[in-house]
This record gives sequence, structure tokens and C-alpha cells, in this order.
Amino acid sequence: MSWIPVFILLLLSLTAIDYTAAMWIARAGSPRARKTALVMSLAANLGLLGFFKYYNFFAENIAALLHRPSNSSR
Repeated sequence: MSWIPVFILLLLSLTAIDYTAAMWIARAGSPRARKTALVMSLAANLGLLGFFKYYNFFAENIAALLHRPSNSSR
């Protein structure tokens, strides 16, 4: 989080997603519904992790392919 307020919102929203998924899993009667809640929670967590881990890598490579400076605002 590094004391950046936007990341607090991100952390709180992921916590809310996980809590909601846990409540859904606890109330679900069928294994299919439990699996769906688990997959949605994992997709949210791993999706955001992947975005923050690999965004700069892909942005720099795309900028290099387009022959633009990596810090270009276009």
C-alpha cells in the first residue's frame, strides 16, 4: 500500500469481494454455487495481482514496438 490512499480503496474492495464470496460459499447449497463463488474471488484477486505485477512490463514493450518513449502520454 505504501501509504497511497488509492491503494487503501483497492485493498478494502478486495476484502469486500472476499467476504462476500465467503458468505456466498457458506450459504450455498450446491457444490457448483460454491465453486462459482470461489472462482470469482480468485479471478478478482489474481486479476488485480497480475495487472499490478505486469502492467509496466507490457506497457514498456508495447511502447517499444510502437517506437514511442515509455513515458509517453499518447
